[in-house]
Parts: sequence; C-alpha cells; structure tokens
Amino acid sequence: MSCSGRFDGSDRTVRNLALWVGQIVMAGFFVMAGSLKLFVPADDLARRMPYADGIPMELTRFIGVCELLGAAGLVLPGLARDAAWLTPLAAAGLASIAALATLFHVGREEWASIPLPLGLAMYSVFIAWSRAGLAPLKR
Repeated sequence: MSCSGRFDGSDRTVRNLALWVGQIVMAGFFVMAGSLKLFVPADDLARRMPYADGIPMELTRFIGVCELLGAAGLVLPGLARDAAWLTPLAAAGLASIAALATLFHVGREEWASIPLPLGLAMYSVFIAWSRAGLAPLKR
C-alpha cells in the first residue's frame, strides 16, 4: 500500500500471486482427496477413511467427482484466461463440500477430523470472495 492509503500495481500483483499459490495448493489437495474417493476400491477406502462406512459408496464417489471438478475450476479458467467467473463458483462449491464434511464429523463427534475440513471451507470462502471481487482473474 502506498503512503496515500491506496493500493498500487505491485500490491495487486502480490495479492494475485498469493491467491494463485493458494488456489494451486487447494486444487492439489482436492485432486488428491477426490481421486482417493473416486478411484480407490471400497474395501481399501474403508481402511484409509474410517468414516467412509457412515455414508453410501455412491455418495463418496459423487463427492470425489465434485472435488475433482472443483479443483479444475480453481485453476483452469485462470490458465485458459477464459470463463474466470467459474473460479469463484468452484471455490464456493468446494467450501460447501468442506463445510458439510465439517458438520458430518461434528455429528459423529470425530473432533480430531474437524480442523482440516473447517480450514479448507474457510480458505475456499476466502478464494471465492477474493476472485469474485477483490482480485478477479483477468482475461
């Protein structure tokens, strides 16, 4: 921020770079989580994710698809320099998935499992808010 209290071009560049790093990290996480839910056989998945027995396998697979699509939506529109409006929507969708996962773990009283989805939900909301108005992707 300059002395006048206004953001100059370098502040926007730093903010944009920081958001890109966050988007890539979040996309990587959701690619790993979505791939696990979508491609790992049900028996192996139940051993890796003890809570997997609490929901139908079809729902687990659907969540995996949504996580993969959301991860793509975090980075591909910016890389393609087209349909930038998809990035905040993808982040909002991932925030919804993570918030519901948080509530799922609260309902099962799995307290150690709550911080990760809660943090992902909060950061996804931040990305959605930032890319929707504060630092939108440019064509």
